[in-house]
Amino acid sequence: MKIALDRGHAAINPDTGWFDPGAVNGKYHEHALAQGVIDEIIKKIKNKINFFVPKPTWDTRTRYNEAIQNGCDYYLCIHINASTNASANGAECWWFRNNSKPFADQIMQNLKLFKNNGVKQKDGVLGQSIATIPYAFLELGFISNTNDLNKLLYQKEEIASNIVKTLEYFSGVKVEKRKAVFNMQGADNEKLYLYDEQDKLVEIVGISHHPVSLKGTAMIPVSSLRALGLTVTWHPETKQLEITY
Repeated sequence: MKIALDRGHAAINPDTGWFDPGAVNGKYHEHALAQGVIDEIIKKIKNKINFFVPKPTWDTRTRYNEAIQNGCDYYLCIHINASTNASANGAECWWFRNNSKPFADQIMQNLKLFKNNGVKQKDGVLGQSIATIPYAFLELGFISNTNDLNKLLYQKEEIASNIVKTLEYFSGVKVEKRKAVFNMQGADNEKLYLYDEQDKLVEIVGISHHPVSLKGTAMIPVSSLRALGLTVTWHPETKQLEITY
């Protein structure tokens, strides 16, 4: 898999010399916010998933053709929406040809931080209209909405992680380790079990460093979890069990 990552806009009109920043809210510009998310995506996938960043040409068909010439087989164009209604919020993903719909569906399924405004079939994007490879046009929140804007400013790493999950899905390449945290505030300490590296039971009652069961229903040796590439951490101060996978 090789993914083209296009931030949209950021182009100069060859006839007038005007620079297109996309939607604007005060000092915040659409193209810069989208670039911030793409930068985070690149940090995560570099040396793991092949990517290409098209030049910000005025004609988006030129961007698409450049991606094809560089061997891309998926194209993701990230934009930020805007509205005169400041309460409008959420993300949506456009697709045009049928081979793009699974790509758009997966993007929205993994995008957890924004209200899901759906996956929609729509033309009108020049690059998208000529695309033969899966092409997703992602409207990533509203620059005109305070909550969405704050997510784009301060949670772009998490947004990027959501998008990377889709790239992992289509490439078959695992990029990031993830954590599952179990809140054990209500757990019965007498039902917490600890096994050593030889699977020997060494502790049952009280605070252990690596409890691996919840209420006695799932006793799993730490060594077995580690053999699967998992890391188990017990946080006694918060009584949380963290599994990194």
